[in-house]
Amino acid sequence: MLFNLKVYGKALCGETVCAIGYFDGVHIGHRKLFETLKRVSEGRQTVAVTFKPHPIEYINKDLSPKLINTYEQKVRKILSLGVDTVIVVKFDKNIANVSAEDFIREFIIKNLNGKSICVGFNFKFGLNRAGDVTLIKALEEKYNYKAYVQEAVMFDDLPVSSTRIRSALYEGHITLAKNLLGEWWTLSGKVERGRAVGRTMGYPTANISFEKNQILPAYGVYVTFAEIEGRKYFAGCNVGIKPTFGLNYVTVEPHFINMSPFVDLYDKEINLSFVKKIRDEIEFPTTEALMERIKKDMKIVEEYSKIL
Repeated sequence: MLFNLKVYGKALCGETVCAIGYFDGVHIGHRKLFETLKRVSEGRQTVAVTFKPHPIEYINKDLSPKLINTYEQKVRKILSLGVDTVIVVKFDKNIANVSAEDFIREFIIKNLNGKSICVGFNFKFGLNRAGDVTLIKALEEKYNYKAYVQEAVMFDDLPVSSTRIRSALYEGHITLAKNLLGEWWTLSGKVERGRAVGRTMGYPTANISFEKNQILPAYGVYVTFAEIEGRKYFAGCNVGIKPTFGLNYVTVEPHFINMSPFVDLYDKEINLSFVKKIRDEIEFPTTEALMERIKKDMKIVEEYSKIL
């Protein structure tokens, strides 16, 4: 049985212990699972198995959730947590039609030489999502592996989940998203040339591209920062349609403070971390009124730059 996949990090070699999941956001629940993976490895290679695209996107694009991270971000985060290898399995017709037991036997046991399987308590997999933690536990002896199930990690008396993080971002609750993720939520994208409206107002902005399936927070103005060429730059960032200028498309435009005009950002990949929502996006009666409000916004950004 052939599986279409990409391997990141350490090349596969010998026996492995495997964590399986989508891991969107790589939140504190996922991190707890990876801690268990490393703890039970006993010197074996640690492997995180994930999928692309999201299984729901394959089944019905209209129902697919927006992603907290790009795939590249997710892979980098998992490897940074000390997992040896990340395997991204292409979720296509072939994988969608594999039964849960066949996936364990053919992929985890035969392909990866898996000796332990670590999953979250609500993990579902296989044809028609028939596989779950009960099946994984039931097959331990048959396929000679150990199963470990990560129970829900709680925050404010509620389970941590990717769905909860998406809701927090949609509502502009940046601090809650940070607590659930274990770090500031970060938007990754390239700097493109925009309309240069901000430059004419004295506030030049970087126009950040983003993937269509990537989540954006609630429209508004945010305190953000980015690491660029080894230095941290803070920015006031507008997310939205800029109603004062009548745009009909969404933009993400940070204005970096104290950045030299000679720093060329065009076509560079930027990871923009969101710290606090300053205000909602609103329509101003005049450009002058907008500029006055931007001055106030940037003062708030400057204050945060002194404490973070």
